[in-house]
Amino acid sequence: MIDESWFDDSPSVGELNDGDLAAYLESVSDPEWQEPSPDVVEERWSVRLPVISGTRPFKHTGTMVGYIGEDEGEGHRIIDPRELAPQRTLIGSKVAIRLTEALVVRYPGRGVHEILLHFGVGRGSDRTPKHNFSATIRAADNNLMPLGGQVLFSGIEVAEDGLSVAMSTINVHSDGDTQLLQVLQSGVFQKGLDLAGSTGPVVGLLSTTLDLLAKHIAGRSENMRVQNGLLGLDLDRTLVDTAKLRTGTYVMAQAPARVDDRPWSWGYYIYDRARNAIVHEADRDRLIEFNYVAVGIQKLRS
Repeated sequence: MIDESWFDDSPSVGELNDGDLAAYLESVSDPEWQEPSPDVVEERWSVRLPVISGTRPFKHTGTMVGYIGEDEGEGHRIIDPRELAPQRTLIGSKVAIRLTEALVVRYPGRGVHEILLHFGVGRGSDRTPKHNFSATIRAADNNLMPLGGQVLFSGIEVAEDGLSVAMSTINVHSDGDTQLLQVLQSGVFQKGLDLAGSTGPVVGLLSTTLDLLAKHIAGRSENMRVQNGLLGLDLDRTLVDTAKLRTGTYVMAQAPARVDDRPWSWGYYIYDRARNAIVHEADRDRLIEFNYVAVGIQKLRS
């Protein structure tokens, strides 16, 4: 998990108790919020809750990480990254990290969601990111956002112990903060954080500013973190229980460890190249039912 100090302990939606969740859903005018019937007499200690069947996708607190294999054909396998062979030739090389895709199955609120995606990157042993960068998306529920490989970080040198990428998504509802997000949609920010082409002080100032901005937005009452994820990508062949670093695409799905009374397995899903989406392997017309964010790692030319 991400070091919670990264966000000064501001809670995510999945960490809220029933009462706080109800208050939050009401504050963002969630369509599943329902006022209690006037004919129903409530006890003093009862909590008004939306009438919902099933688990909301935004309530999951776990992250299931997958690696999209380079299979031929329209369907690509999604592999548990612990099963990969590490690409040790990356040590000392410079790589870029791109935001390639996001699926918004269900976020709190109604209509089009304004979402801030905040990323941190560091050495494989780091759990507190060294550099930070942010991106934004606008999406309604059940919308897939192919993002065209927007650059997040460029020129990161891969250390002997690999690479770590932290991620947090923030559901933004405050009017002032949604206007602030427009700054991050400008062409300047589409170029990402260039760790090789910019001077150290400039990189450090921008990284710190974006980190403080994300924490400020996450701490506002009508804004809240929804998904957290951490890619701790190792290059040691002897560590069988760690995710391995290779160039390619990594998926962070907001999902539980068990689904339908069975342990989580990426074997039930496949990446459909024609649709640029993760779908059920047995029914390719059916999208995965969990929010996810995908990032690509690319080796840069020397």
